[in-house]
Formats: sequence, C-alpha cells, structure tokens
Amino acid sequence: MSDHTLEKNFSDFLWEIGLKNIASLFRKKQWWDDLYVPLMALYELLEIQNLEVNDDILKKYSFRKFSSGAYSSEKIDVAIEGTLIVSDTTKIKPYTYVEGLVIIGPDAIIGSHSVLRGPLVIGPKVRIGYFAEVNKSIFLTGAKLLHRSYVGYSVIGRYTNIGAGFIVATRNLKRKNVCIKLDDGLYDTNRTHFGIIMGDYVQVGIHVEAMPGRIIITRKPIMPNTHVIKNVIDPDISINYSRVKEILKPCEEYE
Repeated sequence: MSDHTLEKNFSDFLWEIGLKNIASLFRKKQWWDDLYVPLMALYELLEIQNLEVNDDILKKYSFRKFSSGAYSSEKIDVAIEGTLIVSDTTKIKPYTYVEGLVIIGPDAIIGSHSVLRGPLVIGPKVRIGYFAEVNKSIFLTGAKLLHRSYVGYSVIGRYTNIGAGFIVATRNLKRKNVCIKLDDGLYDTNRTHFGIIMGDYVQVGIHVEAMPGRIIITRKPIMPNTHVIKNVIDPDISINYSRVKEILKPCEEYE
C-alpha cells in the first residue's frame, strides 16, 4: 500500500475517533504554510483526557486496542500503563514501555527499550530508535528518530531523518510559559511545556539540541552537535502567522 494511501486511511481513522485537528494536519500537504494547523493539532493532543474508541471503528481501519498490562507476541512486546491503539501492521520491539494514550499508525516500527508517553500520535511508517523517549508529540508519516533521543510536546514533519542523541528541551529555565517567535515578535504559547515544530524532510545530524518553542523548517541539514537556539527557517519559505496571532498573546521576552 502506498504511503499516500496509508496516510489517508490513518487520517480518516483519527477523524472518526474525534481527533479532527490532528487528522487535518495529516491531510494537509504543506502544513507549515499556516502555522495555525500544527499548533491546533498539538493543542488538541495535549488536551486529550478520556478518548473512547468504538470497536467497530477499530475493526474498520484494522487497529487493535490494548489496555494496561504486559503483552508479548511476534509483532508487539510491550508493557502498558494506559491505552495503546496500534495498526495490525505496527511492530513494537521488546521492552518498550507505554504510558497514557498512544496511537501508532500502520507499518511503524518502535525500537526496543523505547518509552512512549501519551497522549502521543505516531503516524504511518514512522521509525523510533531503541532507547528513545517520545512524549506528548505528533510524528507525521515516515518520520525517523534514531536511538537515544528525546522529543516532547512537539510536531515532527514527514520523512524527517533525526540522528542519534537528539534532545528537545520543553521548559525554560524560568519555569514560565514558553514563547514562540513569529515574524513580528514573541508570542506566549500559554504552555509551560512546549517543544518544537519541525517541517517535512528536515535532516538532523547526531547530538543536536533544540531549545523550547523553536520552529525548524529548512532544506539545509542541521549539522551534528548544533544547538538550535533560534528558529531555523529558509528565507524562501513563506509562513502564514495571521491565524496564530488571533489565539496567542504577545510575550515580553524570548524564553
């Protein structure tokens, strides 16, 4: 099945279970054109509390649901404290730990000893390396996060290739709300925890660190051992910030 078809089916599934902003993010091709789209998807994710998924919907889209406990089979070997919803073609390697609500799309592979903290949505054909921790984030189709990395409170674009040892900071040192830099200044995310928004096809070397609230949309590789302390946006990329400014208030300083 093509990546496009997998992505469409997965977005339809998300839509039917009520995650419409996240489904819209998966459906939009150049989603970074309007920063409102990934931001609303992330906020919807972070506000999930009790998500009830009908068994008929699970069967329709070939998903399975696992509740708290330990499960071991040919494709899934995991300890769960929460709810895990996975496609029939998802592979989860041994000693993976799941906390909260985690949804994983078709043909995704989760490496051994990974920690998945929900609410978390991992799209089709995503690869999470061993000993990685992912927390309250959205990974779009084909994203790849290599071993011993941490990503939290973030949106990671399609077919990104993130090298080992990648770390996203999610809080500032003042323990205040994280600010995000738009075209004309700083805006309050209204969140004390906020990671990054990374566009499609971004290539990241090993041992890269990103500060909270950064936007990374670039075709140029992020070189190894880079500290991302500012937004990385190619000058020829146009982003619409107007709808974001309608929901966020200005900040006084960059956190």
